[in-house]
Amino acid sequence: MLKPLFTLSLAAFAIPGALFGGSLDARFTSDKATYLLGEPVFVSLSVTNNGSKTVWLEFKLPDMALHCQDFATEVSGADAPEKWGCGIAVSCGRGLRKVEAGKSITLRRLLNYEFRFRRIGAYSIHAHATVIVHDQDLWDSPIASKVEAEETMPVRVQRGSESQLKAAFQPFVAEIDNPDVMTQSEAVGAITELAPMFLEDVLVRLTKTRYAGAAIIGLRKVNTPKAWDVLAQLARNAQDSSVRSAAIENLGRTSGTAHLPVLLQLMQSPDKETQRVAARAAGELGRQDSVPHLAALLSAGDPDIRQAGVEGLGNSHARAAVALLIGALLDPDANVRQASVGSLFLLTHHAALDEKGWSDLSTSEGAAAVHQRWVGWWNAHSVDAEMHGLSDCAPPVNIN
Repeated sequence: MLKPLFTLSLAAFAIPGALFGGSLDARFTSDKATYLLGEPVFVSLSVTNNGSKTVWLEFKLPDMALHCQDFATEVSGADAPEKWGCGIAVSCGRGLRKVEAGKSITLRRLLNYEFRFRRIGAYSIHAHATVIVHDQDLWDSPIASKVEAEETMPVRVQRGSESQLKAAFQPFVAEIDNPDVMTQSEAVGAITELAPMFLEDVLVRLTKTRYAGAAIIGLRKVNTPKAWDVLAQLARNAQDSSVRSAAIENLGRTSGTAHLPVLLQLMQSPDKETQRVAARAAGELGRQDSVPHLAALLSAGDPDIRQAGVEGLGNSHARAAVALLIGALLDPDANVRQASVGSLFLLTHHAALDEKGWSDLSTSEGAAAVHQRWVGWWNAHSVDAEMHGLSDCAPPVNIN
C-alpha cells in the first residue's frame, strides 16, 4: 500500500461554457523514502474525482516526458540509462481515462526505466503532470478544466545485503501470478528491468509466459552462463518468431561468445528475418571473429542475404569490416548500398555528405562517386579511425 508523502496544490483553469460540476484532487506518492541499492523505485500519481459526475481524463504528454508517459519525471543525482541504438519510433495508443464521481485513478511509474540509481545517498525526484478533464469519452469533446500538478520528492538510496534485497523483491515475485493484469505487469516490469542475478530462475520461468520479450532482456542483463544457454535454446527452438528474434538479438549482446556458432548456424536459416537478425547479432557477439562469416554473405546471389551481411559487419566493431563495407557501396542493389552507408556510419561515425545532406547512392554513378570518396578517406585513416557500435550515438562527420 502506498503511503502518501506529498499532497499537491493544484491550479484548475475553467474553460468558458464548459459544464463541469466537480473538482479534482491529485497526489504524487512514493512507496517509501529510503530504498536499497538495486531496488525498484516507483512514483505514483493519484487523481480523485470529488465531483458529482463521471469525467474522462486526458494526461497530456509533457515536454520532458519519455515516450508515452502520462506524467514527467526528472531525478537529480541519477544517471541516464545505457543507450542501445539511436532514434526512437513510438506509437502511444493513448486513450482517455474514466473516473466516476467519488472514485480515483492511480498511475504508477517505475523510475528505473529512465534513471539509474547507482550511488548511495540522496536523490530529488521532480514530477509534473498536465491533466485535461472532459465531460465525455471523446477526444474532441469540450474541455471542462485543465489541471497542472507539480511536486518535488526527496528519497535516499542505501546499501543493503543480498538477503535484504531479496526481501524487497519478494512482493514483486508474489505478484507475478496476480489475476489483475496491471499489477502483474508492474511486478514483471520491476523484475525484468532490474534483473537481479538471484532472480535468474524467475526470469527463465517468465520466458514461457506472455512476458517472454521482457524476460529475454532480463536474461541478457543477468549475463550468466545459464542465461546464455536459455537464450541460445530460445534462439534455436522458439516457435514464436518474435520470441526467437528477441532471443537471437539479446544473445548477441551478452558475453557468451561460446554461443557464436549458434548465431552463425542461424545465419543459414531459410527464414530471411531470422537470417538478418542472426547476422546482426553475430557481428555484435563475435566482433572480429564474425567478420569472415559475414563477409561470405556478401557474395550471395540474393540481395537480402547480402544486406544481412552488411548489417552484421556494421555491428562488428571490427576495423577489417570497413573495407568490405566500402566495397559493398558498389553493390548492384540499391538497398544493399544504402545499408552499407548505415553500417559505415555506425562503425566510423563518418559519412559522405554534400550540401543537401547524405550523398545520393540511388544511381550507379552516385554510388561510384561515394565509393571513391570512402576509398580516399579510408586510405588516409585506416590506422587511426576509431571504431564504434550500437551503444554510441553521434551525428555524422563528413569524410571530406
